[in-house]
Amino acid sequence: FVAGTPQRRYLEALGVPVTAIRQGCNAVDNAHFAVARTLRRTGGHRLLTVARFSPEKNLLAAARAFLAFCARRPVQEPWRWRLVGHGPEAAALQAVAEASKGRIEVLGRRDHAQLPQAYADADLYWQPSLRDTWALPVNEAMASGLPVLVSTRCGCSEDLVTPATGWQCDPASEATLCTGLQRAAVAHADWPTMGAAAAAHIEAWGLDAFVTGLSGAANAALSRGARA
Repeated sequence: FVAGTPQRRYLEALGVPVTAIRQGCNAVDNAHFAVARTLRRTGGHRLLTVARFSPEKNLLAAARAFLAFCARRPVQEPWRWRLVGHGPEAAALQAVAEASKGRIEVLGRRDHAQLPQAYADADLYWQPSLRDTWALPVNEAMASGLPVLVSTRCGCSEDLVTPATGWQCDPASEATLCTGLQRAAVAHADWPTMGAAAAAHIEAWGLDAFVTGLSGAANAALSRGARA
């Protein structure tokens, strides 16, 4: 039982028969986050990341890339980046935020009930991870009606990110992160339309799909066991 295309391809490379692999999905409660669509005011330049503040999430490099990106944009564009989460890099991120002259804001921990409002207060979701098995906040953001800018090293990027819903970006360096931001910025006028497409796309990756995939995998395993 695998959640996405990269995991399935990995098992196939190991020699696992295609008929023995069942694909489901990593899912969130889409309905919980859909309320953000009704709360959002569109047209802004507000980015959001929800993540553990730890090295694999690449947030310190992303912060430097974001500030370099802002320096290249027209001064009248009010770019802001908010980070929700906690972890060992919290103090370092807070120091960067304090020196950013309001461009970066560290909101800290938010509980599940508070997250829809955090997504409603954003215009674009950014996941710049160096390593992420899936990155469920991308599901949450899409269910909230946000276009997404997602690292190619997130397990979800291949299945969830399309030209209609957002962009994939290379997290290898500050320069490539900045390039990803520039690509998203060029399409700023299309963000509301892309957010609606993201919400529609993620409907196929909900809890019902997860249950169906898991049940199929369990039934297939039981069937193989019975034949043995």
